Amino acid sequence: MTVTFDTQISTKQKINFLTIRMGGGHYATLHALSAIIKQEEIPWEIQITDIDKILEEASTEYKFIDPLKAFSGIPAYEFWNYFLKKGWTWLQAPLIWFFKLAIKFFHKTSIKIFQGYWWEQNPDLVVSLVPLYNRIVWETLQKAKPGTPFVTILTDFADCPHEFWIEPSINSHVVCGTKKAVEQAHELGVKPEKIFQTSGMVIHPRFYQPITHDGDGLPFENGSIDTHFEKQRLGFFFIGKPGPGSISEALAMKLPVIVERNFATLIPERYNTQWVEEKQVGLVIPSFCQIDKAVLELIKPNNYLLYRKNAIALNNQAVFEAVQIISSILQTTSPHTPEPNSIANEVMSRF
Repeated sequence: MTVTFDTQISTKQKINFLTIRMGGGHYATLHALSAIIKQEEIPWEIQITDIDKILEEASTEYKFIDPLKAFSGIPAYEFWNYFLKKGWTWLQAPLIWFFKLAIKFFHKTSIKIFQGYWWEQNPDLVVSLVPLYNRIVWETLQKAKPGTPFVTILTDFADCPHEFWIEPSINSHVVCGTKKAVEQAHELGVKPEKIFQTSGMVIHPRFYQPITHDGDGLPFENGSIDTHFEKQRLGFFFIGKPGPGSISEALAMKLPVIVERNFATLIPERYNTQWVEEKQVGLVIPSFCQIDKAVLELIKPNNYLLYRKNAIALNNQAVFEAVQIISSILQTTSPHTPEPNSIANEVMSRF
């Protein structure tokens, strides 16, 4: 069954995507989904809800809504990104605890801020690409516009730490990129019909596009070399931190990975290393000081062929599947609900 959208409809369905400025994965997922929506000319009006921006603007009236900014002058998201840049990952556990406590303490104030926001926005559906804030956003959305669907798309391999992404007290649809995340959603009491599993993490559709070469053998796309994408296409394996995007992009390029796991590994990324081992798509080492030995181990013919074969077998199409899931939720009351994976199949056939 092929799904076609009527691009001539008078009123587009309005979708708000929630994001934050902590790290880069939330916006990367947003850009990936937006690219497919734009490319397929799906008749959705997309609005970006930057939670950090809303709280920063609200801090002029509610000074302590961001306690870190109130006492240091530095917004919480800037502090988080700064300590990541400096490699001070030992701060992550107390910071996550502090963020959870602050969100809980300022719950009533946040209701005032976000409820008014949703009255103005009046969305048909809200997609969250963020952790921590999903309960307060869902509650205020339901107060402002009862019954509005709320979808949480995990941009991490798992809900780590516990209830970081998945809020058991809210009636949210949950889109998971791994079996582990699906199991966690069930354990936390999410209704089975509201749990969706994609074939991986959402990455940009450009990772699925074929490339052409000039006369010197250099890869070109749209007439110019793309350093980010093409360097990965030219590689034989990936070495880096176990970020969900980094791992997923490398595997989409059919590249085995070498990642590091130790006390400094970010809490939300620790399960990723376990997943790499379970899927046998690369090596996990305790320190990059051992990278020379790891590379020699990985490039052994039998090892490399196994890791590459497993990487190819993953066949991650999550960016297409996620758009299909959003579409099906929007149309659940329609007699012409799209067949699962129809958008994914149609779009993938063009790559």
